[in-house]
Amino acid sequence: CDLLLDQNLGRKAADYNQLINSDTPTLIGPSYALLRPEFAQWRTHSLQRRTNQQLKNLLITMGGVDQTNTTGKVLEGLRNCDLPKDLKVTVVMGATAPWLAEVQTQAASMHFPTQVLVNVNNMAQLMAESDLCIGAVGSTAWERCSLGLPCIQLVLADNQKEAAVALAESGAAVWINGTAHFTQEFQHLIDGLDTKLMKSLTERSAGICTGNGSENVITQIIQSSAHNRSLLQ
Repeated sequence: CDLLLDQNLGRKAADYNQLINSDTPTLIGPSYALLRPEFAQWRTHSLQRRTNQQLKNLLITMGGVDQTNTTGKVLEGLRNCDLPKDLKVTVVMGATAPWLAEVQTQAASMHFPTQVLVNVNNMAQLMAESDLCIGAVGSTAWERCSLGLPCIQLVLADNQKEAAVALAESGAAVWINGTAHFTQEFQHLIDGLDTKLMKSLTERSAGICTGNGSENVITQIIQSSAHNRSLLQ
């Protein structure tokens, strides 16, 4: 390849030494994460509103499909937690999620206001206006980081473990391994989510990704193309 991109946290250029030519440029890490422009646009607003950390708006997003209904398991776990009285919960799902109808019914029975949004086109705004997220460790992890959104992350697939470990070790997110004892683990985390920890999660995550990854990649492609043309001439 003429250029290699790996946007995952914890990867190093050396990981590819035996797979690419020695002069192949590598773009490694979340600073090259390919996010939509809206995340960079909402970054300043999101970080500014976190100067006064609180827990009033909780976002739950497990990806568009959520084949195993982790969303429902999370809601059931939250039902038995001692949460702030004025907490509001927003669940984001895809229209083709197999458990969508069940989650909508479940949300209507929660003792705190819980709305289920489907196929949203304003994810950056929803994240920016949330105080905490419970989410899967997919590509949305870099979206959350770009906005400094504190996150309790859940691993839903084996290929998410490496990123989950890297995020936890960097202090950018906390990790619950599975939903079997979700109520106890989440309650423990909520009890420990003081202003200092929330501020630390925001600072650490915001430092991982700024939301300008697409621009950074485009710049590198242009520079690489110009270099290749000069060699041909």
